[in-house]
Amino acid sequence: MVKHRSRAPFTLGLDPAAYNPTGLKSYSTSELKTEYSRLRREAEDRLRKLGRSEFRDSEAYRRNVGQFPTLKDLGNDRRALERKLIDAQRFIMAKTSSASGQREIRRENINTLKAHGYTWVNTRNFKDFTEYMEELRAKGATEEFYRTSADAEEMPDGEITTRASKASREAQRRAFEAWRAETGRK
Repeated sequence: MVKHRSRAPFTLGLDPAAYNPTGLKSYSTSELKTEYSRLRREAEDRLRKLGRSEFRDSEAYRRNVGQFPTLKDLGNDRRALERKLIDAQRFIMAKTSSASGQREIRRENINTLKAHGYTWVNTRNFKDFTEYMEELRAKGATEEFYRTSADAEEMPDGEITTRASKASREAQRRAFEAWRAETGRK
């Protein structure tokens, strides 16, 4: 296994509380340009790495690729500079801006699913499982997915819990596997 060198965490050049339209007013345009150049370089580097990883289809990548113009493209529009500086800061500080952060989130989600009895969800089928659940949600069928449980409980606010029996989880697994076969994902 190839060991990658950890690099020091990225640090912001301005006061972290300043990354909002009001907070940036106290900085000169020159300071904002310098900070934006740094953040843009970091954001573009992270996007390049995400684009080469298994997360190239992630929402964080799709939403941010191409969103950080050069200073030349921004021209002398201070408001646009402020907006893009805030956008770059938000992207960089999000855990989803790096492949390692996305792997950590995926691992946490899989562990949560396993804790709730979905022991068959793993890193190989997690993306398919999330797409399957999204498709069910779009169809309004997630409630039906959870209701396959003989002991599903109705929450006070109307939500369905995911405490399903082993037999029900097995039925859910079979439905998921059938969906994977139908969509050619196996």
